[in-house]
Amino acid sequence: EEGRWKIVRELQRLGDQADKVGVSISLEYHGGTLTDTDASANQLMVEVDHANVFTCWQPHVGATPESALAGLRNVKPRLTNLHVFHWGPTPDDRRALAEGEEAWSRYLKEARGVEGDRYALLEFVKDDRLEAFAADAATLQAWLA
Repeated sequence: EEGRWKIVRELQRLGDQADKVGVSISLEYHGGTLTDTDASANQLMVEVDHANVFTCWQPHVGATPESALAGLRNVKPRLTNLHVFHWGPTPDDRRALAEGEEAWSRYLKEARGVEGDRYALLEFVKDDRLEAFAADAATLQAWLA
């Protein structure tokens, strides 16, 4: 618990420092960290409560589209960008982004309701192949058009 509050204070300090030079701080979801679940990421944003500290968002591995969408809604007030990919039930089961159209259409619609510029960043493509990245980029461009 003490370590958690040290991180909260440090993020507040970094938010102040970043603001002085005209940039912001944006956190990323990662397992085993204070942003390893939707609930923990939201809790951290509430605790930091800094106008210059934000979070990126991505669906957690194995999450249902409904629970992922609820997590997105929770962090929406502090949202910067989206990490876009489509996985099966495990991180090793990377799939073509086009297979995730039903879920991602909902996520992108929700994110469009956030004020200001936001970006959708491709991450984790099938077999880590350049061809898969190109196909996913074309899919994402079509969805955003």
